[in-house]
Amino acid sequence: MKKHLQKILSTEFNKAVITLLSGTALAQLITFALYPFISRLYTPADFGVFGLITSILGIVALVATTRYELAIILPASDEEAGHVFSLSLLINLIVSALSLLVIFLFFILMDDMGASLNQHKKILFLIPVLVFFTSASNIIQNWLIRKKDYKTLSKSKIIQSFLNNGLIIILGWLSIGVLGLFYGLLVSLMVTVFYLYNKFIKSTGNYRIAFDTVAMKRVAKKYIDFPKANTFQALSESFQSQGIIFFISYYFSMQIVGLYSFALRILMAPLYFFVNSFTQVFYQTASEQYAQGISLVPILKKTVSNLVLLAFPLMVLLMTAGPSLFSFVFGEEWRESGVYARLLAPYICIDFVRYGISQLPIILGKVRPMFYWSLIGNIVLFSSLLIGILFFNDLKTGFMMVSCAMTVYFGLLFTWIYKLAKNERNRQA
Repeated sequence: MKKHLQKILSTEFNKAVITLLSGTALAQLITFALYPFISRLYTPADFGVFGLITSILGIVALVATTRYELAIILPASDEEAGHVFSLSLLINLIVSALSLLVIFLFFILMDDMGASLNQHKKILFLIPVLVFFTSASNIIQNWLIRKKDYKTLSKSKIIQSFLNNGLIIILGWLSIGVLGLFYGLLVSLMVTVFYLYNKFIKSTGNYRIAFDTVAMKRVAKKYIDFPKANTFQALSESFQSQGIIFFISYYFSMQIVGLYSFALRILMAPLYFFVNSFTQVFYQTASEQYAQGISLVPILKKTVSNLVLLAFPLMVLLMTAGPSLFSFVFGEEWRESGVYARLLAPYICIDFVRYGISQLPIILGKVRPMFYWSLIGNIVLFSSLLIGILFFNDLKTGFMMVSCAMTVYFGLLFTWIYKLAKNERNRQA
């Protein structure tokens, strides 16, 4: 056992992943320790509003830097990476300001739509601020990944989880309603960004990041494939996970939206906190190995096998005891969320594995083909869901069809990604 542990810790990749996972594990322990309290302070309708608006946030935040933040890891010199950093931050500021303008115009145009809608519209004004801090966090994280400062990233996860869940409970106890969910998210994001920024300043060495217009234009042109193709790919992939909530909100009540949103939140929280650790390390390590002419097949296989080992037990648990588990832990009113979690578990768990290796086509310069794959995935997902809703008039049937259809789709996608890595190895040989 000791020898096996030493072998695991012997590689830089595994050390980095374990460093991130340690912080992630504690962050998730905090989340799941506090969520039974949170679920009893907020209603399914509260989570419906929160889920719908954060879905909008997620989509806007993806384009807030036009994906230039992913290029921070790639340059050989820190100076060039710094210019990409500045470019990403500037675009983030512009997009956040534009989103505020759009929401302000929407608020004026839709002023006579009723008290309930107006109350929710006011929450929309939080989106530009949330977009800015979410994207700023992603930008700084990519710099710290470049510097291999995984300890800071690990600590940041703990800070955000503790603050977010703690504030949500306090504000829920004060009975301020759905706003408590938003304020908890916003404050935790702001504190996390300030913490990461402090570490970023210390890591920049003898120079300081500056908004050099000429240099930013140069790197914008050099890494133009990120906004040209990867932005659309990211939006397409985001729509796979976030778009379902828009469909449900159109056909069903906010109560149903909340039950689905809560199920998705519980499903994705542990998986995607863990997968982000693998993805961040995988992207940095695979980029480095590719630049050195090292085959990416071994690291691809290792990452997939590790992610499967993490996802499979959760999938089995939810499929066998999802409704009972949700009812016992979160309260009887959330039993239906457990039913949704049971039906969606295969899809979410396989998507978790897919997300962990999704950066490989970017590294190999296959951004456009990956975008086409994402479009196909959207067609498969929403066709399956609509068939269940429109032809069978049953959301649960739609979820079941989504899991079956997307399992087949992901199998084909994994085959394609593996062939990319294998063919690249043959070319290098």
